[in-house]
Amino acid sequence: MQLFIEQDFLDKYYNEFDKYKLSAEKKILDKFFSEYTELEIYLDCKTNEEIEDQFKQNSILKKILTNNPAVKAIGRFENYFADNFKHKQALVFLRHKSEWSEALFNKGVLCFFYDTYEERLKDIINELHFRIDLSERINPQFKGWAEFKKFKVLPLNSMVVSDKFVLSDKTGQEIDKNLIPLLKNILEEKQETNIEITILTDKILENANRDDKNIKEREKVKKRHKYLNSRFAQYKIKFSIIKILTVGKLSNFELHDRIVYTNYSILEIGKGLNLSRNISNDNLKSNSEIRCETIFDKYTYNRYKNHLKMLSNYFASLKSLNHAEKPFKYYPDKLNNTLFN
Repeated sequence: MQLFIEQDFLDKYYNEFDKYKLSAEKKILDKFFSEYTELEIYLDCKTNEEIEDQFKQNSILKKILTNNPAVKAIGRFENYFADNFKHKQALVFLRHKSEWSEALFNKGVLCFFYDTYEERLKDIINELHFRIDLSERINPQFKGWAEFKKFKVLPLNSMVVSDKFVLSDKTGQEIDKNLIPLLKNILEEKQETNIEITILTDKILENANRDDKNIKEREKVKKRHKYLNSRFAQYKIKFSIIKILTVGKLSNFELHDRIVYTNYSILEIGKGLNLSRNISNDNLKSNSEIRCETIFDKYTYNRYKNHLKMLSNYFASLKSLNHAEKPFKYYPDKLNNTLFN
């Protein structure tokens, strides 16, 4: 994860910091700065000497760099983002809002401005830290696909959907009734953002002979891929499909749970993405739940990091697989998702 912190933000934050008078949101940010690891830090300094001066004068920066020593001076952020805009997780902390920084949201960058960062964090926590009990039928907690419109509070440019059955299109698991409405609600108001969506799945083709299964499976995947593109023609989305395999060294990866990853959040649906039956059938009983959290919970942040490392390693192993049966692996042939990098 990359943190871009403006010196003016750091100075203001340091000068007004009072550990005895911290709001819930300030406690979250303080924990983020002081306890999170594996962060790449970028400052709008021009030289390393300026960074050293900041380090000596600002105890907040000391907190950050204690666990994250990788820091770079890159000068004006506005100039940097004019040329570099593809990040899997980029958080920008600025003293003031500006036209160029407002435009970063549509590139998947999460910006915080000093005067409003508490309100912004509060909105993110209130909207995207939730649990929905699907066993509650008297007064159902899950009201329908519109629940996922809450994702509009976060930018995103990458998404990974991991569900073995999400492209099977069988009765009860129809793509039009499940995957499509889920994505359309998550991606509401993001038609102008370039987004990569990777789907990890398994049950694409059943009951085929071994000799021709891989050929038929690849053709079925092409059709699914074409259909997804047609349903999201008004968006700037690049879809890719990866097969969940358990042959050879891939048997070391257990990709069981049904999860949707975005740049800054994890959405888990225990029973899978086939939620249409929970909406239409009042008599349906389920012991499952929907759970969502963002990286602003430390446990979730660490878990998110571990999952993405595992997915990255899985995909690297999948690409190098030389299996005798030549199973279908992924489509299209040129596959890239910033969450895997």
